[in-house]
Amino acid sequence: MGEAAAGADFEAVVVIGKGMRKLDRAGTLTISDGALRLCKRKGDLIVEAPVKEVAAGSMGIAAGAAARLTIAGARYVVEPVELRRFADVGLAGAAANLLGDIARVKRGREMTQALLAALEAAGARVGGD
Repeated sequence: MGEAAAGADFEAVVVIGKGMRKLDRAGTLTISDGALRLCKRKGDLIVEAPVKEVAAGSMGIAAGAAARLTIAGARYVVEPVELRRFADVGLAGAAANLLGDIARVKRGREMTQALLAALEAAGARVGGD
């Protein structure tokens, strides 16, 4: 895990896309200290912003298995592959952690819902835009 992951509230391995192209097939999305970071698998930063400036929603075209993020006017698509850490942030975090090791969550829809719950708990605007 990257250096930001040590105190992360949420970290997931994600496929990161922008427009019609994939930026990384095993990048990371981290929420820590009120900031969201998208990084490539080797740790190169793609984008970072305060979570309160992020708009997010589920992508219907992906049957809810991917999320759309708008960060500083740019649109990204993230498809969770593996959740690494999900701190107890409200009911969504408590429910996910109650089920045991979140790494066992395999379905994309469940991981996307966990991602959106973590973003909303951290202050992002979640829903349709």
